[in-house]
Amino acid sequence: MADHNELGRRGEEIARKYLELKDYVIIDQNWRFRKWEIDLVALKDDLVVIVEVKTRSHGFSDIGDLISEKKEQNLLDAANAYMENMEDNLECRIDLIVIQTKAHNSDVIHIEDAITQA
Repeated sequence: MADHNELGRRGEEIARKYLELKDYVIIDQNWRFRKWEIDLVALKDDLVVIVEVKTRSHGFSDIGDLISEKKEQNLLDAANAYMENMEDNLECRIDLIVIQTKAHNSDVIHIEDAITQA
């Protein structure tokens, strides 16, 4: 497996554990819509939370630079498709979790409602 794939997998696992410690219930992981993928889907207080995970082994200057406009639109499309497949009529939001890996630990930045529909 390529190093960046392993880093991404590790970041998703860190994000999953972080969310579970915050009382989120993970209901899906790596859900596919067309050629796009939703990293994590969780439930929290009758809310569906679509989570995009970004893992970095180096610094980054601006969180806004982590998701392009095209990626943002693809996430919105995938979130809409996911919600159409749900039997329950719940509200949904899209969060961003950034994992900054370090030698022996990782920092987690969780941005709720990071992507909103216009």
